[in-house]
Amino acid sequence: MKKSLLVVLVFLLFTGLVFAAGLSIGPSVLNSSGATLQQYVDDPSSAEFDPEDLFYGVEARADFSLFQVSTNAYVAADGIILAFVNAGVNIDLGPIGLGLTAGPNFLIVENAEDAIEFGSNIKLAADLNLGGATVTGFFAGYVPDLEAFVEEPEFMNLYGWAGVSVLLNL
Repeated sequence: MKKSLLVVLVFLLFTGLVFAAGLSIGPSVLNSSGATLQQYVDDPSSAEFDPEDLFYGVEARADFSLFQVSTNAYVAADGIILAFVNAGVNIDLGPIGLGLTAGPNFLIVENAEDAIEFGSNIKLAADLNLGGATVTGFFAGYVPDLEAFVEEPEFMNLYGWAGVSVLLNL
């Protein structure tokens, strides 16, 4: 079931890119130490930051007016791979954009009993559009039970990771 969902999501992502109003791709960095959204909002300096905890990767995004599809993939020095495939809304307010997307996330750990772990995430993003480039700050919150979250959303209690992407608009 999960493998077929992944295949469908990847197929939709890549076929949708053909019809995208805007396509962007670029490097991304993620603070893997994590914190709750409330911690980042109340006191950003209280969230632990260690340069050794940074995951480096790439973000690719397709915009369809208000609708957005994106994928982020990161690799850590110890071989851990973390990926998000999201779809949702992105409101473009001129030089600033605000997005709310959700989708599955995948954690791939080498030499582990369960090498691939599946989950869900909600990604909150703020974009600064600079013409040919977009700088994005985001928070990707891990959602263990997506149905319960939809019924009673508690954004501030989401545990997740903050990151930054610099995207080239193609």
